[in-house]
Amino acid sequence: MREIINKRKVKGVSMLRMIFKYRGILPELLDLVEVSVASMQDGKISSKERSALMKKFWALVKALETTAKK
Repeated sequence: MREIINKRKVKGVSMLRMIFKYRGILPELLDLVEVSVASMQDGKISSKERSALMKKFWALVKALETTAKK
């Protein structure tokens, strides 16, 4: 994570600007994290859990694409 932060500073983009720009994807990101944590509790990912993870992942990608177009 620090590498990403350092690269952003080198390029002249502050972390706060990046957070502000992508604040709209925060709900999708948190949903993906919650599903990921819940699915890894037993150490295995079932096909149902895998499906839920992919659904959340693609929702996040779609939100990123929408944010990038603005």
